[in-house]
Formats: sequence, C-alpha cells, structure tokens
Amino acid sequence: MLQSAHEESCNTSNTFDTMFDDAKKPLFPGCKKFTKLSALVRLYNLKVRYGWSNTSFSEFLSIISDLLPENNEIPTSLYEAKKTLGALGLSYQKIDACPNDCCLYRKEYANSTKCPNCGLSRWKINKNSTKENSGVAAKQMWYFPIVPRFIRMFKNLENAKNLRWHAMDRKIDDPKQPGYDINTYLAPLIDDLKILWEEGVWCFDAYKEEYFTLRAVLLWTINDFPAYGTLLDLPGKSKDGMNSRLDLVEMNIRPELAPMVTGKVVSNTIRWLAHGPNCGVMTYEGYMVNGCSYHTKSRDDHRTVQNSGIMLVATTMQVSSAKDKNPVIGDMSFYGIIEDIWEVSYNTFNTVLFKCKWVENKNGVRIDDLHFTLVDLSRIGHSSNPLIIATHGQQVFYISNPVDPRWSVVVRPPQKDFLYKCANDDLGDMLPHYPPVSKWNSTSDIDESGDAYTRLDCEGTWVTT
Repeated sequence: MLQSAHEESCNTSNTFDTMFDDAKKPLFPGCKKFTKLSALVRLYNLKVRYGWSNTSFSEFLSIISDLLPENNEIPTSLYEAKKTLGALGLSYQKIDACPNDCCLYRKEYANSTKCPNCGLSRWKINKNSTKENSGVAAKQMWYFPIVPRFIRMFKNLENAKNLRWHAMDRKIDDPKQPGYDINTYLAPLIDDLKILWEEGVWCFDAYKEEYFTLRAVLLWTINDFPAYGTLLDLPGKSKDGMNSRLDLVEMNIRPELAPMVTGKVVSNTIRWLAHGPNCGVMTYEGYMVNGCSYHTKSRDDHRTVQNSGIMLVATTMQVSSAKDKNPVIGDMSFYGIIEDIWEVSYNTFNTVLFKCKWVENKNGVRIDDLHFTLVDLSRIGHSSNPLIIATHGQQVFYISNPVDPRWSVVVRPPQKDFLYKCANDDLGDMLPHYPPVSKWNSTSDIDESGDAYTRLDCEGTWVTT
C-alpha cells in the first residue's frame, strides 16, 4: 500500500512523508496494535462495506474520538479522514451526466451547458422556481478508474496470485440505475480499457516479484435476466416472486406459499460438482487409498520400494479395426505410472485425483505364452485422459523382463482388505504382510466411508429444478 502511494504521490510535496508518519504514529499514547493510518483504514472499510452515510460516519468518528484516551489521533470528521486517506489513491472522478442519460459532459462536451441530443440543461433547476443552479449538476456519475485498481491488485501478494482466476464483472442495479442507456456510462471504462489494450501500464507483480506491462481486454460481459428485461423493455417485469417465497420458507412462516419441488431432487454433492472446484489445488508425493500406499514417479526414483504403478479397469467401446461396425462394450485394463497426486476441494468435500502416464494399449500391452501381462512403459498413449479418481485405480508393480528389458511384467498384489477381514488364521498366515511405513512427509488419508456430502445440522432450503 505504501509503495503504491509513494509512486503516485512522488510529485506532491510532503504528501508521502505525512502519510508515512501517520502509518507509524500510534493511535494514542501507548497503543501498540493500531496506528493512525491502520485504524482509519479499518473504520473506512466498515463504512464502505455496510453503506454508512457520510453524516453518520462523521458522528461515529467524533464518538470514537471521545471514547479513546486524550491526545488520540483519530480524525473527528469525514473531511479530515479523506485528507488522510487521499494519499492512498482512494479517489474517484465525478462526471456530470445528462438527466436523460444521453451523454456525459467530458472530452468535447466538457464545457457544454446543454445536452447535444435532447437539449436539456446540464444544471439543476430549483424546485421553487425555474432558475438554474449554475455549477450544480442535475446528475453525476462517480467513476472509479480501473487502471490504478489493477496496479494495486497486482501489488498485493495474495491478489496477484489469484488474479488470473477472476474475471471482472460490472453490474449496476439500484433505484438510480442508468436505465436503457447504460452504454453512456461505460464510456470512461472503455477509455481505460483502450489504454490497457493498446499501450499497457508498467506494473509490479508481487507474486513473481518482477515488473511487467499490464494489458487487459474485455472479452464479454455478464448480465442477469432482470437487467435484460429493463434494457429490452419486456412486459411483465416485476418483483421476483420465487425468491420472495423462498424467503418465507427460510423464515418458517406461511408454509402454504412455499414453492413445490417437482422432478428429481439434486443432491448437494451434485450441486457443488456443478459449481466447480476451488482454484487452489493441494499436491502430494504420497497418498494412502484403500489400504495401499501410492507414490509419484519422482518419489519412487529415490526409494527402493515401488509404489507408483497404477491399473484402471474401465468399461469402454472396443473395435477390431476402423471398419468394424459392430463394437463391443466391455471392460479393458489400462496400465500406467502416477506422475502427480492432486487433492481438489469442492468446499464441502475433497476429491483425490491421480495424474498418470498411460501405456498405449494397442502396441504397448501384450500377453506372453505364460499368460503374464507385459507392458512397454516407453510407449505412452491416451494423453487426453490423464486424470482418474484415486479410489478407481488398483495398485500394480512392474518387474523388468530379463529376456527383453524393454518389456516389464505386471504384478498385482493381493487386496489389503483380506489382512483385516480374514477370520481364518491359516489363511491369514498364507497372505503376505507388508510392514507399515513409520513416517510420511506429505501423505494424507482419504475417507472411504461413502457417506453423502450433505449437511444435516441445519434446515433444508427449497430449490427449483
């Protein structure tokens, strides 16, 4: 924050020095938790978040000043607070607009007093007379430039890391919305986008710790259906009755007005899957699934025990040739090596995925005369489907063929469940027992209970299907 403010205020005398002093000055003598600047930023954030009026915020600052010990540094009015925060670049542009949303008084219309389209006066007219209040605009737009906002977002370490996962969404929906002429109010935004597209802005990336030329382009805009109804002047646009009825259900009143759900009820698991995973993915070098320890190939290269082999039995369409018109649906085994282990979060539950390199089935897998399965690990195929759910795979080991080192023999270990479910002592002694690994650096256990990922500790919500 201070770095960005210093770059923007370097041409103003004493501005940065004053702000830097406020950033180090205690809120009151003996205060170690807040400085004048940090306390003011927190309070101003509350004002913006909950929509406090300017008058209420000024009175709130005055009360806080009285509650704090003497000689405190808290400003007593919004005007003083804005003078302190002005160096941080929390500024906006006030642009006069035509009351009929015809144009903005900027560029070639900056000095105009009447709208060039409808002829309406730029200035506000007194209610008690027909005189114009010269200098008092009838309508104004507050525009927050996006270029400094993008620069600040990249200078924040967390925002810089996640910025590419977000798309800009602009929606104006309030009693003073621009109505049918929203394009008029998007003109300043388009000008900033032209600068970002044609010239670019020199910016610092806090995540990569390097400077780069920031460029941006608006690919598309997202609008909701009420906005379409306003813009297209569709008849019947009124209060959203469905949401109102859902509110009654949540308040547990007037059950006769609750919407009736028809058709199949979609589980919460399906809803979160449709929503999509979080952008952050945990990666591991080892994972325990169904009693078996799985490692990545990079970890196996430094160990004496092999745990990166994987086999998947999938139901697929099998054809004998490209001209085969009678395909057969059946099970087919695929063999590969685990390259990465991902844990994907869907907010209410996690799913473990194996990213594998699969052996090409046509020329990389064969059965020898002794009915052993041989694979050529150098023949890689099926690259378009590298990911599988961890619980769907089965562990295998690859032993180099002494006759032809190019081929490896597939060995399938016994199921681990038998070691715990076996009730016959003799049978249990016959099965090989593998000593447990004492320590894992980055291994987690997966829940195989199969329970539905739904919350039972709160009231359900009616939804439409």
